[in-house]
Amino acid sequence: MGFRLSWLVEGRVIEGAVVGGIQPGDQPAFDREMNRMLDAGTGEFVHYVTDASNMDKPASFNDLRKMTFPRHPRYGRTIVVGNRDPIQRMISTIAAGVFNIQVRQVDTMDAALEFLQQVDVTLPDLNAIRAPSSPGST
Repeated sequence: MGFRLSWLVEGRVIEGAVVGGIQPGDQPAFDREMNRMLDAGTGEFVHYVTDASNMDKPASFNDLRKMTFPRHPRYGRTIVVGNRDPIQRMISTIAAGVFNIQVRQVDTMDAALEFLQQVDVTLPDLNAIRAPSSPGST
Protein backbone atom coordinates (compact mmCIF):
# COMPACT_ATOMS: atom_id res chain seq x y z
CA MET A 1 0.00 0.00 0.00
CA GLY A 2 1.36 3.47 -0.86
CA PHE A 3 -0.09 5.37 2.10
CA ARG A 4 0.06 5.50 5.89
CA LEU A 5 -2.51 7.13 8.19
CA SER A 6 -2.28 7.70 11.94
CA TRP A 7 -3.44 10.17 14.58
CA LEU A 8 -1.15 13.15 15.04
CA VAL A 9 -3.61 14.45 17.65
CA GLU A 10 -6.00 11.72 18.74
CA GLY A 11 -9.46 12.40 17.35
CA ARG A 12 -8.51 15.80 15.90
CA VAL A 13 -5.66 15.66 13.35
CA ILE A 14 -4.89 12.80 10.97
CA GLU A 15 -1.31 12.51 9.76
CA GLY A 16 -0.76 10.81 6.43
CA ALA A 17 2.10 10.03 4.13
CA VAL A 18 2.27 8.77 0.59
CA VAL A 19 5.31 6.80 -0.48
CA GLY A 20 5.83 6.47 -4.20
CA GLY A 21 2.56 6.71 -6.02
CA ILE A 22 -0.98 5.92 -5.02
CA GLN A 23 -2.11 2.98 -7.09
CA PRO A 24 -5.73 2.70 -8.24
CA GLY A 25 -6.24 -0.28 -5.92
CA ASP A 26 -5.15 1.85 -2.93
CA GLN A 27 -7.97 4.36 -3.34
CA PRO A 28 -10.85 2.35 -1.82
CA ALA A 29 -8.78 1.33 1.21
CA PHE A 30 -7.57 4.90 1.73
CA ASP A 31 -11.11 6.26 1.47
CA ARG A 32 -12.45 3.65 3.95
CA GLU A 33 -9.67 4.35 6.46
CA MET A 34 -10.14 8.12 6.22
CA ASN A 35 -13.89 7.74 6.78
CA ARG A 36 -13.27 5.40 9.72
CA MET A 37 -10.93 7.93 11.32
CA LEU A 38 -13.30 10.82 10.65
CA ASP A 39 -16.13 8.83 12.25
CA ALA A 40 -13.90 8.36 15.31
CA GLY A 41 -13.08 12.07 15.45
CA THR A 42 -13.81 13.93 18.66
CA GLY A 43 -13.84 17.52 17.47
CA GLU A 44 -16.21 19.50 15.31
CA PHE A 45 -13.57 19.16 12.59
CA VAL A 46 -10.86 16.60 11.97
CA HIS A 47 -7.98 17.96 9.91
CA TYR A 48 -5.66 16.03 7.59
CA VAL A 49 -1.93 16.75 7.31
CA THR A 50 -0.21 14.75 4.59
CA ASP A 51 3.47 14.49 3.76
CA ALA A 52 3.70 14.48 -0.04
CA SER A 53 7.48 14.93 -0.20
CA ASN A 54 8.04 11.28 -1.22
CA MET A 55 5.11 11.04 -3.60
CA ASP A 56 6.23 10.54 -7.18
CA LYS A 57 2.88 9.77 -8.80
CA PRO A 58 -0.35 11.50 -7.76
CA ALA A 59 -3.71 9.82 -7.81
CA SER A 60 -5.63 10.24 -11.02
CA PHE A 61 -8.36 12.85 -11.10
CA ASN A 62 -10.96 10.15 -11.83
CA ASP A 63 -9.86 8.21 -8.73
CA LEU A 64 -10.00 11.37 -6.62
CA ARG A 65 -13.58 12.02 -7.73
CA LYS A 66 -14.62 8.61 -6.33
CA MET A 67 -13.46 9.52 -2.82
CA THR A 68 -16.20 10.04 -0.24
CA PHE A 69 -14.20 11.21 2.80
CA PRO A 70 -13.93 14.86 1.65
CA ARG A 71 -17.72 15.10 2.01
CA HIS A 72 -17.67 13.77 5.58
CA PRO A 73 -19.34 16.30 7.92
CA ARG A 74 -16.30 16.35 10.24
CA TYR A 75 -13.71 16.82 7.50
CA GLY A 76 -11.77 19.99 8.20
CA ARG A 77 -8.73 21.33 6.43
CA THR A 78 -6.17 19.53 4.30
CA ILE A 79 -2.55 20.57 4.71
CA VAL A 80 -0.14 19.18 2.10
CA VAL A 81 3.51 19.22 3.17
CA GLY A 82 6.45 19.16 0.78
CA ASN A 83 4.59 18.92 -2.51
CA ARG A 84 7.06 20.49 -4.93
CA ASP A 85 5.73 19.02 -8.17
CA PRO A 86 3.71 21.63 -10.08
CA ILE A 87 1.38 19.03 -11.62
CA GLN A 88 0.61 17.51 -8.21
CA ARG A 89 -0.02 20.99 -6.81
CA MET A 90 -2.42 21.71 -9.68
CA ILE A 91 -4.29 18.42 -9.07
CA SER A 92 -4.60 19.33 -5.36
CA THR A 93 -6.04 22.72 -6.30
CA ILE A 94 -8.55 21.20 -8.73
CA ALA A 95 -9.58 18.50 -6.24
CA ALA A 96 -10.12 21.18 -3.58
CA GLY A 97 -12.51 22.95 -5.93
CA VAL A 98 -14.38 19.78 -6.86
CA PHE A 99 -14.88 18.77 -3.23
CA ASN A 100 -15.26 22.32 -1.94
CA ILE A 101 -12.57 21.76 0.70
CA GLN A 102 -9.85 24.01 2.03
CA VAL A 103 -6.34 22.92 1.05
CA ARG A 104 -3.12 24.60 2.09
CA GLN A 105 0.26 23.72 0.58
CA VAL A 106 3.28 24.26 2.83
CA ASP A 107 6.96 23.32 2.70
CA THR A 108 7.46 21.90 6.21
CA MET A 109 5.58 20.11 8.96
CA ASP A 110 6.34 23.05 11.26
CA ALA A 111 4.53 25.36 8.83
CA ALA A 112 1.59 22.94 8.69
CA LEU A 113 1.26 22.82 12.46
CA GLU A 114 1.62 26.57 12.79
CA PHE A 115 -1.14 27.12 10.21
CA LEU A 116 -3.50 24.61 11.88
CA GLN A 117 -2.89 26.22 15.26
CA GLN A 118 -3.90 29.59 13.81
CA VAL A 119 -7.07 28.43 12.05
CA ASP A 120 -8.36 26.07 14.76
CA VAL A 121 -7.95 27.53 18.22
CA THR A 122 -9.67 24.49 19.76
CA LEU A 123 -6.62 22.30 19.05
CA PRO A 124 -4.12 21.62 21.84
CA ASP A 125 -0.65 23.17 21.64
CA LEU A 126 0.71 21.58 18.46
CA ASN A 127 4.28 22.70 19.17
CA ALA A 128 4.32 20.28 22.08
CA ILE A 129 3.58 17.22 19.95
CA ARG A 130 6.39 17.49 17.43
CA ALA A 131 10.01 17.03 18.54
CA PRO A 132 12.44 19.60 17.07
CA SER A 133 14.35 16.86 15.24
CA SER A 134 11.24 15.43 13.51
CA PRO A 135 11.20 15.07 9.73
CA GLY A 136 9.85 18.16 8.05
CA SER A 137 10.94 20.46 10.88
CA THR A 138 12.72 23.67 10.07
